[in-house]
Amino acid sequence: MAITLLQEPTTPNVKGTRLIYTVSSSNIPQFQYRYIADLYFSGSSTRLGRFKYPQNTSGTSNIDLARPIGDYLNTDYNWKIAESASLDNSVKQFDVEFGEEYGTTYTSPVTIAPGLVTASIQVFKGNVYPNEFTNGFNWTEQSLLTNSPATQSFNSDDYLTVSVYDTDVTVKYYNGGS
Repeated sequence: MAITLLQEPTTPNVKGTRLIYTVSSSNIPQFQYRYIADLYFSGSSTRLGRFKYPQNTSGTSNIDLARPIGDYLNTDYNWKIAESASLDNSVKQFDVEFGEEYGTTYTSPVTIAPGLVTASIQVFKGNVYPNEFTNGFNWTEQSLLTNSPATQSFNSDDYLTVSVYDTDVTVKYYNGGS
């Protein structure tokens, strides 16, 4: 297996941040070399998209899938709930399969080797409030999720427990009364 996954984003995470995967390969010296990332809903064989990336100067590639993953998340309009609400549209589980393509010369047809390494991630629709709890580009369980981080305020005692796919996550939220 030529592909190695060097770094992946934490899971769960949010689409309003950078979801960076760093990959490397032993096949870098091949002509026309590019990394491939195939995106799927978890458990599905229907590919949502294929993304191709060139190598950087160190022979690796930093693949940010926040934008394409965000395209598959919508809003759940659970305005009046008694005890619990389903988050069927705004939270989804994805699988990413990494592969490669390369040729034998600069003009030869390329050989495609998809699905060499697989990673899974659960993603919420939202943004990370730029506070002391973020670690650069990954969401941590203390991060504040908001739709307008520049204009919202919050009280330090406001919390909400979200249960998604048997994972309990406690996050701060803004209770603005609207």
